[in-house]
Amino acid sequence: AHEMLGLSYFYQGKIDQAEESLNKAIETNPETFWFSYNQGLFYYKKKDFSKAIESFQKTLKCDPKKTIQFMYFSKIYFPIFLVSKLDLNKELGERLQQGYSWAYRFIIDSYLRQKNYQNVFNYAMTGIQLGDDRKGIYHYYAGMAAYYLKDFKTAVYYLQESIKQNPNYSEAFYYLGMSVQAVGREDLANGFLEQAKRLKTPFDSLQEDLNKRQLQIY
Repeated sequence: AHEMLGLSYFYQGKIDQAEESLNKAIETNPETFWFSYNQGLFYYKKKDFSKAIESFQKTLKCDPKKTIQFMYFSKIYFPIFLVSKLDLNKELGERLQQGYSWAYRFIIDSYLRQKNYQNVFNYAMTGIQLGDDRKGIYHYYAGMAAYYLKDFKTAVYYLQESIKQNPNYSEAFYYLGMSVQAVGREDLANGFLEQAKRLKTPFDSLQEDLNKRQLQIY
């Protein structure tokens, strides 16, 4: 009930009431994934990135089985599932998998906004190890963070891997060019930097994806 109330307050623009209700929902059910996820997204949209990170880190520790059990036995959620006629095991499992992936993305972006490049790199590496990098996003974040950490050879490796998976993002070529330049390969750097100028798809489109995410019931 607190979660639903918090979502209602949020979409009515009643931010203080939304925060209070979302916090109460977590106090009542601390191991329910979507409660801490929504709290993290709430703080992210408020640009309170420290609290967003804290909430999303709690999200990653939630047991997905307990979340599914909670929703099955909830007097509020289960009627929604009955009306929607969903294949619950498949639908809830897929949405949770996507939710965990988004939580990593929000943590990385929050650390990036704080210019905490070491943690950007660490979480990007975790994303890579989980095998959830179909568009080269985590490789890009790892390479970009390594560049700012002045580990240029590492940056070159991960940026090249990102480009292999998705050769359409200008920032990947930009940071690759800058990293190659830093290790003394001016001849290669110019080509990468020129490619960055030619491409029209910035990695800022990833930011747009994050901005479009909304608090959700499940």
